[in-house]
Amino acid sequence: MNEVQKADPTLRRNALLILIAGMCLGAIPFLLLLEYQQSIELWLFYNGEYFVKNPESIAVILFILILPILVASIYFWMLADKIISTRRYPPAEQKVIKDTMIYTGDDAIKRGYLLKFLCVLLFTACLSIPPLFLFMVKQLSTMFTM
Repeated sequence: MNEVQKADPTLRRNALLILIAGMCLGAIPFLLLLEYQQSIELWLFYNGEYFVKNPESIAVILFILILPILVASIYFWMLADKIISTRRYPPAEQKVIKDTMIYTGDDAIKRGYLLKFLCVLLFTACLSIPPLFLFMVKQLSTMFTM
């Protein structure tokens, strides 16, 4: 019979507060975009040539936007290492926000390698966004310069 690691109520409350705060803060840029959409489109129409001539600036902006996802991927990679080395999921010192079944041995190792695989996918997807976007900008710039 598998054991269950009990949830930490303080961690659960903090996670909920962080989730609510993140949702509120994440909604602000979208609301601002909706409010100022016409002004932004007008500015891009008159200043879009700068981004065509300097596509590196777009790559820098995109890299800043995907940086938190890359950091999360690295954190999950380290968590997967800990799962594999301790042969326990979740690791013993890891607090959880809900009651979680404890897996040990091969089951834990499988979860660790699955997490590593997902980290590689996430990392690769994030790193492919700026070059693909630069390619699209260059293609669009050739269409508009004809």
